[in-house]
Amino acid sequence: MATMGRSLNITLVVCILLIVSDMAIAIPTTRACMEIRKTFGPCMPFLKGKGRPLRGKDKPTPACCLGGRKLATKAKLNKKVGLVIWECVILMVAEIGDHDQRRLPILGRICTIR
Repeated sequence: MATMGRSLNITLVVCILLIVSDMAIAIPTTRACMEIRKTFGPCMPFLKGKGRPLRGKDKPTPACCLGGRKLATKAKLNKKVGLVIWECVILMVAEIGDHDQRRLPILGRICTIR
């Protein structure tokens, strides 16, 4: 009976450690976010805009689209990397304050990010 209780406790501890270590890997580090900020930074002016973007007049820069495609490619290669990228982008968008929330998904369509 005591052995069964110990093995259950050990199993529980191992499960908790696996969950915590898995979560820790997906938490964005300052260094990772700095790299993502450099890559995705050119998109910030577009995201700060208001209203529906007009073709040719209010669109993301080529540097923005290139950065978005680079990040999308990295995210597809590794799910945890994708989560870190997403968390960093969300933090960046939150920092710019008032913005049109519809512009992030529109960005993917305009830049043909898949």
